[in-house]
Amino acid sequence: MLVASKTVMIDPTVPRGVLFDLDNTLHDRDQAFVDWARAFVRREAHITDPSEEREAIDLILSLDRGGEGDKLEMFQTLRARYPAIEPSADILLAAFFAHRTDYMMLSDNVERLLNVLDRRAIPWGIVTNGRAEQWDKLRRLNLHGAGAKCILVSHEFGRAKPHPSIFLAAAEKLGVSPGDVLFVGDHPVNDIAGARGASLRTAWLRRGREWPAEMRETPPEIILDDIGQLSVLFAGNAEPLSVEEAAKAAKSC
Repeated sequence: MLVASKTVMIDPTVPRGVLFDLDNTLHDRDQAFVDWARAFVRREAHITDPSEEREAIDLILSLDRGGEGDKLEMFQTLRARYPAIEPSADILLAAFFAHRTDYMMLSDNVERLLNVLDRRAIPWGIVTNGRAEQWDKLRRLNLHGAGAKCILVSHEFGRAKPHPSIFLAAAEKLGVSPGDVLFVGDHPVNDIAGARGASLRTAWLRRGREWPAEMRETPPEIILDDIGQLSVLFAGNAEPLSVEEAAKAAKSC
């Protein structure tokens, strides 16, 4: 398991392929949404007071529910709460989908990691839950034409994470056996448990969270505070954990 300050692995063998989740893994979806929400409340609700702006953004975040909330209902609620918002909920929804990717970007650490993988000729791909709109994000992030050997979107594939079939299909497209593929994601169940169920190795991007107590017996192989930490591993500088160290790390997670 990874200790947050340095890249360490229970199994010192470097994976021969890597698969990534998209939202809140390859790009910071939460921060992009906050940036969109801030622009929205200033432009549409005409809010200028900092405390009122923060309150409005918090409301939007609660309605969004990390991307799972119904967006039409979100705009209907916001129009009822803030009468200064003039466009209809339908118009706001269309504008949201047209411009929601404007605030998305890859971090320098992600770009550096992908460059390391390309230089080392380690195949990588993306497995994301969602509908065809995910391709808008991939195009915005310049990932659709990058070095990805496969990109699987759940709605098109027919199965969503955590179903093992989507992980196995992606590993097959990489041309790497599942046990030699590292899956990197932020969701404990959809990403980590799902990948483990397909016999892939796992790296969890914790994003300031602790590993769920109810999943303590099945921790990820690696825990990351920043996805850029994987550059160390694939550059050949990872430090393997002893069995005793691994057991201690699992108990303290």
